[in-house]
Amino acid sequence: MTETHAPGGIRNALSRLADGTAPRREAAYETTIDEAADCVSSARDAAAFVAAGGEGRLARAVADADAAGDERAAERGRRTLAALRRLRSAARGENVGGAADQFHSGHGTVLPGAGQPRDR
Repeated sequence: MTETHAPGGIRNALSRLADGTAPRREAAYETTIDEAADCVSSARDAAAFVAAGGEGRLARAVADADAAGDERAAERGRRTLAALRRLRSAARGENVGGAADQFHSGHGTVLPGAGQPRDR
């Protein structure tokens, strides 16, 4: 006989729900956001996540978190989604811009003291 079917089990379960001591079940959107956030530290894992349709699942999870009023999870999901999109762009060789764009062509840059003519 399970706890909820035991005498008083239903009453106890309802009481825990009412006073907030019942075990919390993680929402499906939280699982997806966690999975995505865990994979962005590895380009290989991130690529596998995106290849398996994870980017679309993550976008839906962010929308679900917004709908549930879970702003913390939604914001974490948005940051992760942005990171995945930057990784995908970088993998394609696209210029991702912003502060992360620290590598750019130095063509035409004259370095003083390097023996290069200034009119170069």
